[in-house]
Amino acid sequence: RFGYFIYCFAVWDILYYVFLKAILNWPESLLSLDILFLIPLPWIGPVLAPVLISLTMILWTGTIEQTLNRITKKVWLLFSVGGAIIITSFIWDYLLAYIRGIDVVRFASTYQPTGYNWWLFTAGEAFLLYAIHKYYKSTALLPSGSGVAVGGDLQSHPIEHRTCSPL
Repeated sequence: RFGYFIYCFAVWDILYYVFLKAILNWPESLLSLDILFLIPLPWIGPVLAPVLISLTMILWTGTIEQTLNRITKKVWLLFSVGGAIIITSFIWDYLLAYIRGIDVVRFASTYQPTGYNWWLFTAGEAFLLYAIHKYYKSTALLPSGSGVAVGGDLQSHPIEHRTCSPL
């Protein structure tokens, strides 16, 4: 069920930007900066960043749907680290201001971001993609009869039998 939520959120996020473009003719480009969240600090990044994250979430949920295997603690850790790095990329300038002892509320009220920390984002995205790879590879190594989809047939699964797919 969590996978379905992630899938729906990812599709919604992409469509959000598609409809903003259709209705308001914004964003001007995929590199236009957007305010994603305001809590606990402003999350600011180019439109392309949440779109890439959404595509990664769709890939992840597709992999889960195809394999129907439990997610290991190691894979959850990789996802958590990747997510934390990506969040840091969105709040980077405000985090630096906070670390330097600057009043972040005052800083945020006058600050005009001019760039984005693509290096951090790329590192976080790499963790997410590696987690998907590890998850997929771990299911490929399971013996037959383990409850994963094999050759299009769904064997008895330890969690539940699913007959529909969000994809």
